[in-house]
Amino acid sequence: MKSPHYVASREDCRGPRRDKDFYDVRFPDVESSISESLGKVASENNVKIDNVKYDSKADDRNEKAKQKMRKPWACGAFKWRRRFSGSYPSMMHFVSDLEKAKTFFLVDSVNVGEAQGGDVKLQMKLEAFVKAGA
Repeated sequence: MKSPHYVASREDCRGPRRDKDFYDVRFPDVESSISESLGKVASENNVKIDNVKYDSKADDRNEKAKQKMRKPWACGAFKWRRRFSGSYPSMMHFVSDLEKAKTFFLVDSVNVGEAQGGDVKLQMKLEAFVKAGA
């Protein structure tokens, strides 16, 4: 019997079941859900999405992901750069809410600059994922 002060070991927190649960909840079925989720978080925080630049073609990303991950819950990765603008407090809340979003976003890099009227410009290099076969 485990004590009430039991701390989970590394083995308790890993494994296929836990990975699959994360995958099922945080990776959408369709690519368009990624943009919808990002747009919702931006809108809720009064942050404007200025532009987007994709780093590679969707077909290339999916094929590479399939070759790397031979698991039943493999995924397709999508990488892009986006520019955002808004007030500094809005940007802080946006980044915080992005980390908490249902869709899993991986932030590769962040560049911050000043915009007109005291607003902040934020350039983020992001990565998100969809379930295999999506």
